[in-house]
Amino acid sequence: MGKLFRIIALFLCCMAALGAWIVSSPIGSAPDDDYHLASIFCASSASPALCRPAQGGYLVPPGVAPACYRFKPSRSAICQKRQLKIDHLVYVRRIRTNAAGGYPGGYYWAMGFLTSKNIWKSVYLMRILTAAIAVAAAIAVLGLAPMNLRKAGIIGLLLGGGPSGWFYVSSTNPSGWAFIGVGLFWIAFGTYLTAETAMRRHCGLALAIGLACLACAARGDAGAFICISMLVMILVYARPRRHFLRLMALGIPVMAITAIALSSFFLSGESTHVASGAGGHAASLDATSNFFYNITQTFGLAFGAAGNSPLGWDTYLPDSIQYISLIVIVMLCSWALLSASRTMRVIWAALLLFTLVIPALTLAQLGLWADQFGQARYMLPLLPIAFGAIFLRETRGESISIPRIYLWIFGIGVSLVNAIALYVNIERYSRGVGKPGPVDLSAGSVWWPTTLISPMSTWIVGTLALGIVVVVSVTKMDKPLSKSVG
Repeated sequence: MGKLFRIIALFLCCMAALGAWIVSSPIGSAPDDDYHLASIFCASSASPALCRPAQGGYLVPPGVAPACYRFKPSRSAICQKRQLKIDHLVYVRRIRTNAAGGYPGGYYWAMGFLTSKNIWKSVYLMRILTAAIAVAAAIAVLGLAPMNLRKAGIIGLLLGGGPSGWFYVSSTNPSGWAFIGVGLFWIAFGTYLTAETAMRRHCGLALAIGLACLACAARGDAGAFICISMLVMILVYARPRRHFLRLMALGIPVMAITAIALSSFFLSGESTHVASGAGGHAASLDATSNFFYNITQTFGLAFGAAGNSPLGWDTYLPDSIQYISLIVIVMLCSWALLSASRTMRVIWAALLLFTLVIPALTLAQLGLWADQFGQARYMLPLLPIAFGAIFLRETRGESISIPRIYLWIFGIGVSLVNAIALYVNIERYSRGVGKPGPVDLSAGSVWWPTTLISPMSTWIVGTLALGIVVVVSVTKMDKPLSKSVG
């Protein structure tokens, strides 16, 4: 009963932290949300009354159309209330939906079941569902993982997740599912490779397959990320042991899923959808030159996902987030790198190279420049393993011992980044930005989606909730959430 109570308390705490992010943004706040929302409401699982064919496009509810506040950071989201009051369907172009199969359809099909005439209710239910999937999956995967994997997973998720990861998990953008699936897959797959008991091994495999399906249902490039994650874990734990061949044979379903996902990416139109955002302004360089140019730019995209890129369309974060994130990342990763074996250093270097190469190569094939048409969210799913893998150790059961002062700096840094980013995001939509306002977010607020809790109270709850999760993670990092493996 005590363990169940702790699990429920942890789940509620995580949901409170993500719940603050869920209500902090209006409908359509994530990048390309007009595309994704239209695709959801026009999915086969949605009501036909909510999406009607029209000449060259579709008629959809008004809240699905491009948001009235985007690219106008000084304007609050109050204009959307008038937009939602329109009592007739509005036109969207076919190219701004998934009609041509630009993305895998699994995410849109699943969310289509939550659509209704009440757009506000539908969208927030979708966000809550994604957040609940993220929290439940994280608790299950980390609870099953051995100490070494659990510690690396917690660090990777918290370093790679904020603030962009928390924002997308709390949105209606498929990148949220991709982040959940890829960000947790490597931990589940590593558990499957290292577990001694059949029960843990089978549970690890089941979770890995489920997470791979979740990620690949949302974004085609998640298949490539799953393959990279699987390869890294095999290289880390591929040591001669009695049951290794049998364990790898059981991994065939996971490999088959990733093969299908890769085929889906190259045969579907996801890359075409990315190119459509260029508006015909392709790069003038040849593919090879463009690739090498993009390599020099993708590092900025990776760091952008950790706090250097705007949230949503135009929510620019203060420089303090970049500095805090950089200090924590450099401090922890440099310490782990110095204490790692030569093998782990080589594996981690190769992983970082792949993290930069994949988006650079994809954009080069499309004739696009990474600094103009690349988005930080494209690299977000790989950040947890990129930051967490260096804390892995090849010997099964071995756990890296991080100095407590480093852990507390890490915890304080993650909590501060969340607090600052959440504050800025709430301010952006509740009253607009551009000039300094009162510290109290409720003062001068003209938009807020609920009367149950005020903007300032939401920020306090979200900040404290994540702070509690971080404190528990830091203090319990050396203590297993469940019985030790093997």
